Amino acid sequence: MKQLEFIDFDVAEGEAPKVTTIKNISPLHTERDKEPEDMPEKKDKNVLVNEKDTNATGRQTGEASKKEAAAEKLLHEKFGEKTYEELTDEDLDKLSDKEFDLLDQVYESPSGAVGFLKKIKPSYVIIALAVLVIIAIAYRITHWGTMIDQSEVETGNYDTIGYTDLLDQILPVMDENGNVVEDLDVDHIVLFGNDPFADDRESSDGLANMISEATGAKVTNLSVGGSKLACDEEQIGEQFNNYDAFSLYWLVCLSYFDGTSDYVQKAMAGMGENLPPEANEVYEAARALDWESVDVVTIMYDATDYLSDSFISNGEQPTNVRYFTGNLQASLEVLKQINPRLRIIVLSPTYAYYEDENGDYISSEKHRNERYGTLADYCINEGDACAEWSASFVDNLFGAVTEDNAKDYLSDNIHLNKAGREKVLERFLYALNYFN
Repeated sequence: MKQLEFIDFDVAEGEAPKVTTIKNISPLHTERDKEPEDMPEKKDKNVLVNEKDTNATGRQTGEASKKEAAAEKLLHEKFGEKTYEELTDEDLDKLSDKEFDLLDQVYESPSGAVGFLKKIKPSYVIIALAVLVIIAIAYRITHWGTMIDQSEVETGNYDTIGYTDLLDQILPVMDENGNVVEDLDVDHIVLFGNDPFADDRESSDGLANMISEATGAKVTNLSVGGSKLACDEEQIGEQFNNYDAFSLYWLVCLSYFDGTSDYVQKAMAGMGENLPPEANEVYEAARALDWESVDVVTIMYDATDYLSDSFISNGEQPTNVRYFTGNLQASLEVLKQINPRLRIIVLSPTYAYYEDENGDYISSEKHRNERYGTLADYCINEGDACAEWSASFVDNLFGAVTEDNAKDYLSDNIHLNKAGREKVLERFLYALNYFN
């Protein structure tokens, strides 16, 4: 309580002012006695609402400060001096869900898709991706082409079964107007190659005689056993590798160019006792060949080039006869010069095993020779060379005698038995009659 003093100056002259004291005065009296201009300013409704918002914000700021402090403490305890931006996916995986949520709330992630992904724990992302990969693989396996049995491939009915994975490219003969010539007469077939045509050449079980029997055509067999498609050297003669004279290029030239015969004769003379038994017969038949009577030329060399480490191809010298495809392309060039509309069918090698130093058979799909090639590499490049010269190509490696059935169709690691020759005959007839 307080006391209040009043001073009265209304007194007679010479008298002192009177002082009156009032005790036990409440402080509220003083507030009520204040003049209006001294009273607190009345606040409107909007100001009161803003004050409430400010108070709420303050509370939120306090809560945020506590979370920031907790987050900083968590970072320090878990990761030492690392900042949130320096954390890796492995670091984030070490956090519990509660700890992860705390850091995510305090240290906001970038906006957009990246930010959304960053808010997801890496372990969850990995699991989700793994599930998607498994689904994709399962779908691809169940929808990968058309599954067929090997026996269906061996029938030769490729158009009806829809099998398209072979390397076949069967091309028609075109007339001078660019139209396909159908129902061609096949009266004379010339064969070039090595052992598939040369083996059992006098027997009815020989492939050349099987072709003659199946087509009713005359067959001129210019194959030489033990030869190969690629030459070891670019020239032939007594001082060179004599077996090169029986490569495809030099036999084609022998059959058409008169000047080639002297070189071939010198090469044959240089072979002495190593001269192949059919060499003289082939030489005479090549020299006597009437190309105007020839309807079809068929070429087949087995896997000898692969097993002998022949060079495969040379992009800068596509007709270099020292290369497997180069010799073929040089030969096709001459054949097209002889007759631009000559029908040419090239049969790829059948499957063959590589034989190691212990006599063990090794898959030719796994063994790479000194040219870093598998047997498939030779076949694929052979098909490409045929395409360059519009020659038909028949894939025997995957369509006739394959790695899966080779034991049934080979007499050793490379040579065809009778059943193997019959498989090749089927493939040849398929190509021969494709447009008939």
